[in-house]
Amino acid sequence: MVRRNRRQASPHMVGFVRGPQHARKEFGGFKVSQDVYIEIFGKIETAEALKAIAEAAADAGGTDWGTFLEDADVAAREIIAAADAGGSFALMRNDVGRLFPGVTAACREHGVSYVLQSGEAGGEGYDYQESWGPGMDRPFSGSIDGGIPHVPLHEVREAAAKGVEAVRDLVETIERNTFYHVTDRRIEVSPEAREAFAAAAPGA
Repeated sequence: MVRRNRRQASPHMVGFVRGPQHARKEFGGFKVSQDVYIEIFGKIETAEALKAIAEAAADAGGTDWGTFLEDADVAAREIIAAADAGGSFALMRNDVGRLFPGVTAACREHGVSYVLQSGEAGGEGYDYQESWGPGMDRPFSGSIDGGIPHVPLHEVREAAAKGVEAVRDLVETIERNTFYHVTDRRIEVSPEAREAFAAAAPGA
């Protein structure tokens, strides 16, 4: 099934519940497969980083719903093409039980930012987001509804009890960790990584 009307990763989302990455949500004992979309941005500094992210991407999905990347060389070319176009690298897949763990792990290992969103397979919109960037100890994740994040009531109460500054700090933390203000998301590939890929991949 090709995913319809999926909204791409949006920077305008605030107020997430922190929690572990989940592969499938359960309702009444049934596990629900997900449609998954990830936007990757930042700088790929080394040939090793390009190789690792490309290999993970080729194993995970494609650059459009219902398509797949043929292999890691194709994935690397797509990443470089996205960089040349001045945009982010987006990867997606319908009806899966895992939220691109190989891709997110490769991004974290090599210091490349990402925002991942998922929702029940065949449905509309997303109800979960995970984000990470350099300097973060762990991914920031939580539930969303129609693009609007869920804020745990106890966190709001705790911040409100401490005063205006605590509420402001809570909002700023959420904005920072969800890349709320990062509207210009671009993937960059260093000359070193490009040259190494061109030397290793015929026709690159």
